[in-house]
Amino acid sequence: MLVKKEKLAHFLEVKNLSKEKFAAILDVEVSEVEKMLNGETVGLHTSRRFIRFFKAEVAQHYIDWETMNIKNPLEEKKK
Repeated sequence: MLVKKEKLAHFLEVKNLSKEKFAAILDVEVSEVEKMLNGETVGLHTSRRFIRFFKAEVAQHYIDWETMNIKNPLEEKKK
């Protein structure tokens, strides 16, 4: 999964969360948060933790569907 790195960085800044604190909340390695903030792909475990934290309705706005060339599966449900 790829996230919109600028949007995630803004979230962490607004919530005053360090990479380390966010990693602890997600229960993932700090390197996984660094990958997200660098625009790199993270694995299934981190992806699941990320979506579980934000809940799907919010997480979908942080996921970079376009770059992954995947249609947002929740987009259809909004209509």
